[in-house]
Amino acid sequence: MRALVVPTVVVTSSCARLAAPLPLVLTTQARLGLAEGFGPGIVSASAHTMSYRLDAPAHVIVLLVMDDGSIEPVQPLGRGDPVMPRGNHEVAASDKPGIIPGRGRPVSLVPTSRDAEAGYWLLILSDARTLSFELESRIQALDIDANSLLDTVRQIPSALVGGRTTNWSAYYVGFAVLSRSK
Repeated sequence: MRALVVPTVVVTSSCARLAAPLPLVLTTQARLGLAEGFGPGIVSASAHTMSYRLDAPAHVIVLLVMDDGSIEPVQPLGRGDPVMPRGNHEVAASDKPGIIPGRGRPVSLVPTSRDAEAGYWLLILSDARTLSFELESRIQALDIDANSLLDTVRQIPSALVGGRTTNWSAYYVGFAVLSRSK
């Protein structure tokens, strides 16, 4: 009999640790608001990205509400607030600082890593147009009386769009990036 020699690649555990992503915990999606025709909302999320699906065109606000109290506007950005069409959409967190409501100042001027963070993706869908500069102004003016980060997340949608329309829906998913024990 002939022996078969198979080349083998050995990867050390230290290399594997560098390449493997940190564990992520997600909560189940929750929904707020009266409108029902916008679609299923958030379909997937991580600490860096979030995907959502629209069954009808909508004005979209996407926020990252972090455990340090900062709120990062993710959408809309730039000029205008185009109505997002039906279909699947993906947004990504940026390296720009978030906004701390009521303090009117950036959290930090140094981009931070999202490798040990926790917070909520918040998706707000409505028929009310919100321009990016209006969104930032409304976030800075937020006056929310909350006992927890979850209470804050639940109050943001009605504070941002509730006074301008009743045709809105909001979806949120919590996430936490877990550090590895050594």
